[in-house]
Amino acid sequence: MIATLLCENNLDPSYAIGTGEIPSLRSSGHFGKGKYFVAEADEYFADVIYDKTPKFLYQSPKILVVTNIDFDHPDIYESIDEIRKVFLEFANKLPPDGILISCGDGEENRSFLNSFEGKKIIYGFSPDCDFVLERVSSSSDKTFFWVKSNNTILGQFSLQVFGEQNALNGLSAVIVGLEIGLSVEQIRKGLSKFKGTKRRSEFIGNLTSGGLLYDDYAHHPEEIKKTLSAFRKSFPKHKIVVAFQPHMYSRTKKLFNQFATSFSDADEVLISEIFPSFREEKDPNFSSSLLAEEIKKYGKNVIYFANLADVVKYVSSRSYDKNTLVISMGAGDIYKIGRELLGIGSR
Repeated sequence: MIATLLCENNLDPSYAIGTGEIPSLRSSGHFGKGKYFVAEADEYFADVIYDKTPKFLYQSPKILVVTNIDFDHPDIYESIDEIRKVFLEFANKLPPDGILISCGDGEENRSFLNSFEGKKIIYGFSPDCDFVLERVSSSSDKTFFWVKSNNTILGQFSLQVFGEQNALNGLSAVIVGLEIGLSVEQIRKGLSKFKGTKRRSEFIGNLTSGGLLYDDYAHHPEEIKKTLSAFRKSFPKHKIVVAFQPHMYSRTKKLFNQFATSFSDADEVLISEIFPSFREEKDPNFSSSLLAEEIKKYGKNVIYFANLADVVKYVSSRSYDKNTLVISMGAGDIYKIGRELLGIGSR
């Protein structure tokens, strides 16, 4: 989103983004002639065997945007406290004239911000943030939001994607734009060109029965909640069917209870078997069928499938019409069912 903003304002930034496709950009990576480099980074180890340095510690940004802190990698971190510690270490690498731009919503984000003593700008829904997100509204393909800072209304902004999380990310991009000297109007025009990325609420096509097929990379309980909430708010009258493939035994085990309560906005949940990481061995004593049974306790219509082929057969046998969303979700190979359902082979 930030790279799109800079490109649309003819700043020709370099960028390296961890996704396959970004419709508003030429590719997910580019070596530009401008002075800015936009890089996506996370806290995973550079190498789980030979180099356990969090990858983002190899970067030295001048502007650091932290959108969220959560317990996303239980295979390498023992607790959220460890994760918060490495985020603070990263933020403390900022130079004296650097700045941290961070979402202030959520307990973990606030704890992190309270520990950081450098220059920072806090954004979010909370009225005590430096930049406040207001009046968010979404349709099936757009989001509109208003921004207020120091009791000054900066106006309305728009994105060609839906969901409150995208609006929050848009607000962080607004702040970055202001920090590098863009005008509000330049920022407004630049953000309006952003069309999302591959595997983030990505529309795949229509089923032969008329249902709308989407795909999303969400694989953490909080991501699932936020993503499904965005779909529910943007499609309030639609039935939502989620085909979810848990990713990693370690994550599914440690966040088991959180996963079980993540599907409140879904009408039907199709759970496939766990997609293991190449870094872990299959556990014969643990299956996502256990998760399916746990989700049922919360009153959800849940079906467990041992493999993706059975998910495809099931969805194909249903008469999901134009008032139904079918969402493939997860960080494994669950995305393949979309291509199978549309009859165009796997990616």
